Amino acid sequence: MKAAVFRELAALANPSVRAKMAHFEVDVEEAYGISAPRLHALARRIGKSHRLANQLWGSGNHEAKILATLIGEPAKVTQAEMNRGGLRNIGKRNVRLNRAAIRCGERIRKQGTSSARWIAADALRELRSEGVQRRLRRKKGTR
Repeated sequence: MKAAVFRELAALANPSVRAKMAHFEVDVEEAYGISAPRLHALARRIGKSHRLANQLWGSGNHEAKILATLIGEPAKVTQAEMNRGGLRNIGKRNVRLNRAAIRCGERIRKQGTSSARWIAADALRELRSEGVQRRLRRKKGTR
């Protein structure tokens, strides 16, 4: 399945999107250049798959990692997976994952390095923002 997904990602590659990504300082060495709407459409076709999401995340490819956040199953995300990355994306999925992402961000902040403090502060600011919290409350009310 992973190989088939990468073939599809390669087929969706767009050099002009890749150039725009480079303009915004995305590391295009590990990117195809695929627009968000196309990635969302691909995610809908694939459906939810926690196993595939983990495989894609581990690839290091920019679009594969975004796709992983879209097809992953939030209820199956472990603490180890959250520590691996994607605090913001995972922490916006639902209230439970938001709380876990905030706890993880607090631990990262306590590591003491300037980069850890910067990464944690940035993620925590967004995860605790009124806008994110409002969306999560609305989401919770619709289930």
